[in-house]
Amino acid sequence: MKKKTNTIWKALGLIYLLTIFYLFLSDAKSLPKDVNFSIFNIPSDKIVHFIIYLPFSILFYKSFEWYLKRFTIFKIIIFNILLGFILSITTETLQVLNPVRTVSIFDLFANFTGVLIGTLFLTLYIILFRQNK
Repeated sequence: MKKKTNTIWKALGLIYLLTIFYLFLSDAKSLPKDVNFSIFNIPSDKIVHFIIYLPFSILFYKSFEWYLKRFTIFKIIIFNILLGFILSITTETLQVLNPVRTVSIFDLFANFTGVLIGTLFLTLYIILFRQNK
């Protein structure tokens, strides 16, 4: 059962990464244009960036939990933040190749904020549910 669960998490992680690259690198014309709202003066597209990167930490950890169990919580958190930052920079940088997409430091900030908040949830998850062997 545990092996089946690991496979499911790995599949979810892969689907998540492919979805991120599709959403951030595809033609923006296919995305809805009439969704213009803000929450606390934060534009809707930045909220979407935040929400998309929020599950990264848990999906990354659960996909590689079998390997990451040997590391301390601190190392897992640092590695997770670095990997999330690299993913965020990669998607924003690759948008340069698509003439209809724009690169924004604010998008990068929203992505990374999602990773950081997700890492906070991951830390709580590890503290509450990790079995120390």
